Amino acid sequence: CSSSPTTMAASASKGMDKRKDEDVVYSADNKHVFSAEALDSTDAYDTSSASLLPDGLMLLRGFDGNIGGAALYYLALLSTGGWLVLLAIIVSDYYGKVKGGVAYGLLANSTTSMYVFVFVWHLGGLWMITMLACKSKLRNYFRIECALPLARVVQVEQQRAEVILMEGEHSRLTALANTLRDTLVQRLHLDISAETCLLRQVALGDSGTTKRKFIEYRCTRYVLDQSSGRFQSHMFSLGDTHRALLENRSGLSSSEAQYRGSHIGENYIRVSVPSFPVAVLQEFFSFFYLYQLMCLWVWFYFNYYKMALVQFSVIVVSALIKVVIRQRSELKVKSLAEHKSMCRVRRDGQWTELNTADLVPGDVVAVEDEMEIMCDGCVLQGEAVVDESSLTGEAKPVRKLALKDEIIPYDVAGAGKTYSVFAGTRVLQSQSQKLGSGSPETQIL
Repeated sequence: CSSSPTTMAASASKGMDKRKDEDVVYSADNKHVFSAEALDSTDAYDTSSASLLPDGLMLLRGFDGNIGGAALYYLALLSTGGWLVLLAIIVSDYYGKVKGGVAYGLLANSTTSMYVFVFVWHLGGLWMITMLACKSKLRNYFRIECALPLARVVQVEQQRAEVILMEGEHSRLTALANTLRDTLVQRLHLDISAETCLLRQVALGDSGTTKRKFIEYRCTRYVLDQSSGRFQSHMFSLGDTHRALLENRSGLSSSEAQYRGSHIGENYIRVSVPSFPVAVLQEFFSFFYLYQLMCLWVWFYFNYYKMALVQFSVIVVSALIKVVIRQRSELKVKSLAEHKSMCRVRRDGQWTELNTADLVPGDVVAVEDEMEIMCDGCVLQGEAVVDESSLTGEAKPVRKLALKDEIIPYDVAGAGKTYSVFAGTRVLQSQSQKLGSGSPETQIL
């Protein structure tokens, strides 16, 4: 192969050209919207909970904030700390650290102290269990639910993917325990994942006067249609045959690229890594550490404070080590995922330098040797030798051929792999016929 660049057409890992909106199912009050790729939009669903929806559907609920709700939310957080402070006061009173160095100086005698401790321990434990169980939805409980076009944030609810372990022989006791677990999970809606997405605005068109609201959920942008009050994800089909794909070799106009970019978003995966203090709080806000904490209070109260201090130290140190390891791993993932580079793209009939984050479906990209491919695409012209070891683990480079000017179905999962390149792979060498003066020798779509 020569050392010249290669040409392909980029799908930007988003989909391929003609404008196509996914169907959505929504309730009459316009508060709940569901993404539905293959379901009839006339079907009726119970929108009271995401657990009542078929698999693959999402429940979207709009919320707007108010001062009173925010005040109650922060009061609930302070109440959680208040239970811990109250337990600390009762335990300190047991050791005579509250009033004049006298044991039970605050609560009169051991019997009263024990009754108060048991009452506060149980009530505080139930309060903190409730707060942890509602953690993902807690802030929205203190917001006002409203129609999606009027919302400031959107809560996206979806059933968690079920993990099926290897099944073996089960005793009656195991079967009963599994049934009880499944019942509690369904009743308490623990099988539902909830994420709050901030509603933002994107400009449509070159003038930027027309703006639409959107949310981004799991690397997919959903744009709000003001007329219907529905969120929609968008896909652009570039064709399903070799000849249809080759018809896109002239590239896009700037206005069309801007339109597609506003509906799909950046060709870029953002990985959020919390700061160390936030990561520590996230680690300790779990049922495991709540269980450990409540056990420690019992040990402290019944004069096992030496053992409790040792156990407390072990828990804190192990948790901090876990946070450090997790943060390092997430930062490595972030450095791998959040990668940008410059490339040559055909826009308005001219070749221009562009950031790979700005690629959209239908862009024609010039590919050079040793270039990392930042989007899925197909080879329009020339040949390329690609290192796909990062995806497949196969160390042997793979040869990629140009599409044929024939009506042949393009199947990227089958025979189409020979003509396809994938994001995250690297071009070792490329080859193409010359296109003329001023044009790259190799290009991809």
